[in-house]
Amino acid sequence: MRLFSDHLRFDAWNWRGRYHRRIDLDDVLQVDVTGAGRLLVWLTNGESIRLRLHEAAAWKQAIEQHRGARRPGPRHPV
Repeated sequence: MRLFSDHLRFDAWNWRGRYHRRIDLDDVLQVDVTGAGRLLVWLTNGESIRLRLHEAAAWKQAIEQHRGARRPGPRHPV
């Protein structure tokens, strides 16, 4: 998995062969660590992606920091 300023990119292998996917950070609803090395990414369309990663908690933190940097706080009227 690679984290860019506006998206995640998955390049991996599964039982069907090579797997590629791009997910915009705006489409990520929530990220959870569900166990040692397990990351769960919830998307706004209701889909969830389960991953096994080294340092899953660090990935969660990095994704949340990138998402927070892209979403400004609420605007208050002057």
